[in-house]
Amino acid sequence: MENSVQVPKFDGKNFASWKFRIVSILEGKELDDLLEGDPPEDEVKFKEWKKKDAQAKGIITCAMTDSLVALILNCKTSKDIWIALHERYEGDKKKRIIKARNDVSRLIMKKEENWEEYLYRAEKLLEQARNLGAEIEDQEFTTSVIRGLPQKYNLVALQLNSQMKNMDTCQVCIQAKHPRTPFKPVLYPQSTRPLDLIHIDLIEPIQEESIGGAKYVLTLVDDFSRKIFVEFLSSKLETFDIIRSFIEEIEKEKEIKVKQLRSDNGKEFTNHQMTRYLKGVSYWEKEREDSMK
Repeated sequence: MENSVQVPKFDGKNFASWKFRIVSILEGKELDDLLEGDPPEDEVKFKEWKKKDAQAKGIITCAMTDSLVALILNCKTSKDIWIALHERYEGDKKKRIIKARNDVSRLIMKKEENWEEYLYRAEKLLEQARNLGAEIEDQEFTTSVIRGLPQKYNLVALQLNSQMKNMDTCQVCIQAKHPRTPFKPVLYPQSTRPLDLIHIDLIEPIQEESIGGAKYVLTLVDDFSRKIFVEFLSSKLETFDIIRSFIEEIEKEKEIKVKQLRSDNGKEFTNHQMTRYLKGVSYWEKEREDSMK
């Protein structure tokens, strides 16, 4: 190929970007009209056209892998090759957009992948889909990434879900023109040992149930160690039993008492059953009761 520019060989992927490079080269050599025009009938002009067409075919085929060149061996002109490639890789664009969207929405982490490899593959699929014209919002993409994670990445999924939740809240604030009041800075340590303070939160129902039927996620975070405990619930009604079991088990394991619980004051944390239990469970009843207010 006479062209000094090295074009990555087309292997069936990223046709749009490869096509742009090839057309740019052909335009620079004034050969791009061969992709659309027909051979001239005049014998003298035909000989000149045939020479240019051979040059265009060389530029195109030298930038393709051998396996793809084998598919266009029956094409006689550069125009034939171009039409064949278009039909194969840009045939029904609507169907290709649907497939690209499905590839993103049905993401599943492979067994041999780590988190970075999985995310890189997901971002590549998103890029390809958007290049085709698929409209995929960032939140939709993040939801697909989370859904495709195996169970061992539950904490990563929870963090991503939390970030999405905060992002949504901020957008609503902006739309309503109501700025969020900043939280007061913490000027002193809130805990000096494990179990001094446990932050509890119940994540609202997830759209798709787990295999075991869970729809809610309860997180319990030890303020001192920052250790996170995660429980999966099928109903909010299970919240009390889960928290009671957690307190009893963790106090027995650590041989110290839970001093305070802190929540967002949701009804699942401030109902009569929960309040009554916290009053009688340990010597720290006042601190626990006050932290629930």
